[in-house]
This record gives sequence, structure tokens and C-alpha cells, in this order.
Amino acid sequence: ESAWEEMTCLFAPSLDLVIPEEVCLMIENGIQRWASKLCPKIDVEENKNIHLETVRKTIKIDTLRDCIIIGIVYYIGARPVQIGKLSGGDFIVDTENKYGMRYSVLVPYAKKSKLTIDRVRVAIPEELGKLILLYKYLVGIGDTDPMFSIIVSSMKMVEASLKKMLFRFSPQEIQEAVKNDDYQLPVYTASLFRHNVGHSMAMSGASAPEIAYILGQSSYVVADRYIAATPELADIREAALGRNPVFKNMMALMLTGNLVHSSEWEGRNVAGSIGGQLHYHLGGCNYEEDICPFAQGRGCYGCLYFKPFIDGNHKKVFLSLNDEIQNVRDVADDAGILNHPLLKELVRRKEHVNQVMARIEMAKAGGLFNR
Repeated sequence: ESAWEEMTCLFAPSLDLVIPEEVCLMIENGIQRWASKLCPKIDVEENKNIHLETVRKTIKIDTLRDCIIIGIVYYIGARPVQIGKLSGGDFIVDTENKYGMRYSVLVPYAKKSKLTIDRVRVAIPEELGKLILLYKYLVGIGDTDPMFSIIVSSMKMVEASLKKMLFRFSPQEIQEAVKNDDYQLPVYTASLFRHNVGHSMAMSGASAPEIAYILGQSSYVVADRYIAATPELADIREAALGRNPVFKNMMALMLTGNLVHSSEWEGRNVAGSIGGQLHYHLGGCNYEEDICPFAQGRGCYGCLYFKPFIDGNHKKVFLSLNDEIQNVRDVADDAGILNHPLLKELVRRKEHVNQVMARIEMAKAGGLFNR
């Protein structure tokens, strides 16, 4: 591994996460929305062809490419040089049935020559896989064709794609502030996303061989350092690589839509089952499509299109998420699972509900929405 990667891994694993959770959620939601809109499930072949022609006329290929690149960098931590070596045949459909599809990507080793056939097979989310298949179809990429046309260098192409998509995925308020030169988006490089993958795996209990495999590393040196650093207190995390508490707080506020009183809302209402209970009177949704791409109710908190009711039943949702967390924790304890994958997501959703309730209290304290 490069001296740079070994040096920076000494610091990156000391953080809670190299990339703030709010930015991670923004990327995940952005890719999910794009996949839901561009790659809906259509059973009739004629309608599918009509949809593909509509997409061909409306979507910019470079923009779709940027979305795919940020997905590859975010989910598997690929280096720019690895992305530059990808070909059409490196993306594989593992499973296809009525319940969904599973995809994987054969990631080339970064330190090998361009002619090598060595690959590391890594699973990718269904939504990213759908976007990749769409991109291959629209561009006409065969199995032996390069996935991305590189004009200058893979590094510049990837960094430019990350910058563009972080802007496109950002809330409208931040986009307007950036356009008016009132705010400058933090820069998150491919290296930071790579460290985020390694550190996240270590925090989830992955072994050194597993981390080294996903990151395509030839030794366990870097992976061992990620694991060794996980118990440390993250005293320096707010001042270290890529951490921006001001941006973090802004994102926490803006990832969920504006507050509104239920009596003033005329659109669709949100409801969902959480903790074995049906929850309603939570807020409104102004998503432009009829079908929600997320889990309605639990996925609303932290969604740009969700307008929380100032008089909504958010406390009940908070308590139900507490019940779910306790149930998952009990199952994890009984099964001897140290880091249950659902716990992190449930805790994150609970924090989003808490943020909404805090915003409502602040609004009431400021004299807004007093009824």
C-alpha cells in the first residue's frame, strides 16, 4: 500500500466516521431517488421501451455517470485508478427474480498493470446496480468496453464527479447559498470515502482479511490499524480529516423539510408501521412521484420531501423506534452478535426524529406556530 494510505489511516480510524453521517444519508437517499425515478419496475415490455426513450431524451449521460461514480466510491471505497480500469463486463447481475436483483462489481487491483485479469468481487446495492445497467444501455457499453471515457486522468474525473454530485444531492437551501457565493461546500475526496469504508467496516466488527479484501489491499497492515483504533475515544474527530461541525449541523436541519401545521397542509399525508404500531398524523409529503422510494414513516425523518407537522405525533414514533432498538438489541445479545447491522440504522432514524422534535420546540419557543 502507498505511504500516504498507511500514514492517513493512523488518523482516519480515530474518527467516529470520516464522512459525517448526514452526508452519508444524503448520498444514500440521492442514489435511491435517482434509481426509483430512472429505473422503475415496469412489467410491460412496450412501456419499458417508452420509458427508456424518455430517459434517453431527458437525462444527461455525464450526470448519470457522476451519480454512478459517487455510488462506487461511497459504497466500496474504490480508488480513482481502479474506477478508470473498470469495463462493462466488470458489473454482474448475480440474482434476478420477482423480489429484486443482486449486483456485484469486479474491482481491479490498483497496483497491477492495465492488462491484469485479477479482480476483487464486491456486492453493490440494487439501486446502484440499476443505474449502472441503465448507463451501459444508454451509452452502448459492451463487456470489453471501458465504463468511463477518461479525457485527462481518472483522479480528476472522479474528484469532479464527487464535487458535482455532492452539490446536486444537497438540500435546495444549500444549493442556493453556494450559487450566491454565501457558502462553500466542504470537499470530500475519494481517499476520505475510502477511509470511511474501512473505518465503518472496522466499527461493525469486520476482520482484517475482510477489510483488506473489500479495499483491495495486498496486506493487512492498514486493516489492522483500522481495527486497533476502533476502541479509542474520538477526541479529535471534529478537527480531523473532513469533519465540519457547522456543515454537519446545517445538514441535520435541512435534510428534513420545513415545519408546517397540519391545518395548513393540503397534500399527501404520511403514515407507516413502526415498532408494531401504525403511526399517522406525522407530516406531509411533496415528493413528485406517486410511489415513495423509501420506507414510508420511518424513512421520512431525514427526507427532503417530508414536511413534519408542528402538531404531529412524533413522540410516539420516537418511542416506537426505542422499542425496535431494544428488540434488536435483545436478539443480538441472544445470538451473540456484537454489532447488529440494523442497530446503527435504527439509532440514526431515532436521532432524526429527535432533531425534528427539537426543531418544533425551538419554533414554539420562538413564537412560531403557537396555536
